[in-house]
Amino acid sequence: MSCYPVRQLDTRSEGLILLINDGELAHRLTHPRNEHPKVYHVLVEGRPEAETLERWRRGIFLDGRRTRPAKVRVIRYEGAHTWLEVEMREGKKRQIRRIAARLGHPVRRLIRIRIGPVTLGRLKPGQWRPLTEQELRQLRSLKAEESPRSRPRRAGQRSAAQKG
Repeated sequence: MSCYPVRQLDTRSEGLILLINDGELAHRLTHPRNEHPKVYHVLVEGRPEAETLERWRRGIFLDGRRTRPAKVRVIRYEGAHTWLEVEMREGKKRQIRRIAARLGHPVRRLIRIRIGPVTLGRLKPGQWRPLTEQELRQLRSLKAEESPRSRPRRAGQRSAAQKG
């Protein structure tokens, strides 16, 4: 039986990772067009001003494109650092780290606490638990567009087997 990771984390990040043995569900949960929410607790350097947080909420330009709007709120201040909660519906490579650095507040720690309806809860690093039946039902019921395999191809569009 194969296991598919849903939304991997970079090597410096920690938190929730889903491993699912349903390839179609994993594809639906990871495909960017489906925009499933992911929530992170992020420790950044300094104390971001209200306008800085508003810029993050509206989206900033990365790689020539504006990032999608995000929900960003201050959780608490910790010395010269600030804990933020960031909810986003996209996930470009190291996006939170890149945005925070661009706004002048580099990330010191990043913890993913939720993917869709599934939360990290009290799991410690290295611990795991099976998904509950309710969580599986909720994941399966999340908005999903048609699978690319079931859609008619447009002229010039290649199949997955032809990509390479």
